Amino acid sequence: MEEAYHTAHQQVNQEFARLLLNLIHHEDVVWVHDYHLITLPKFLRSSVSKNVKEDQFKYKHVSNLTDDPYFIALPKDPEVKTIRIVFFMHIPFPISNIFATLPRASDLLDSMISADVIGFHSFDHARHFLTAAKRTLGII
Repeated sequence: MEEAYHTAHQQVNQEFARLLLNLIHHEDVVWVHDYHLITLPKFLRSSVSKNVKEDQFKYKHVSNLTDDPYFIALPKDPEVKTIRIVFFMHIPFPISNIFATLPRASDLLDSMISADVIGFHSFDHARHFLTAAKRTLGII
């Protein structure tokens, strides 16, 4: 049953990213709010906004959170910029020991760090996130 929920969550976030990319422009700032869209930053980061010509990018083959292959856009020219992503978590971020019990904790953190800015309501929530990122992904 957990796999069905995960698949549905991924599909919703992918569809949201697809629709959003039709609305945003090159160099826009996209604010993503809360855990419902926690995987959206990764999906947005892997896409090219509609005002950027595809021939300005080279593509690197990677796999996404559902293990389906996709291509991530990397600018050929360092002058080419893409969208900026802000992720804000409105609920408390759990302590790392509790967060680590989630079946896909590393995938969730990986998506969150795809954002340019990550915000929380309190210092404690930010500290919990940083500790979870350090313990789960080995980064600070």
